[in-house]
Amino acid sequence: MPLRALDSPPPRVLDLADDSLLAWGTRVSEALEACALIDRESRVTALSAACASLLGLDPVASLGQLTTELLSLVDFTAEAAPVTDPELLSPTQRVLRTGCLARGLVRLRQEGNLQTYDVVAVPLVGGAGALAFVTAL
Repeated sequence: MPLRALDSPPPRVLDLADDSLLAWGTRVSEALEACALIDRESRVTALSAACASLLGLDPVASLGQLTTELLSLVDFTAEAAPVTDPELLSPTQRVLRTGCLARGLVRLRQEGNLQTYDVVAVPLVGGAGALAFVTAL
């Protein structure tokens, strides 16, 4: 008995945002550059080994974690006070909020030490998230 149209599965509706995350996830995880893929909820979707090493993160345990839980952002004052609103200083958070490219300096407290990074973040298609490149200064 031939299949009728009703027996066929419905066509897949393309979600450009999800496709963008999937496509970039593989590239980021294999990249030699220090880069991270962050979804629209601010969760780490992919992390290059270079980025994990630079930020002192476990590349596997970091997946699915909120960036605010993984990184201790501090301000640029002498006291290095914790940042209460990451959108003010984090280029990645600005990208997620505005959908526009962002670049800026980020200061992190890592194991008692302070380290400054230059972060360039770009939005992904459909508001899927952000791709961030990180350089230590």
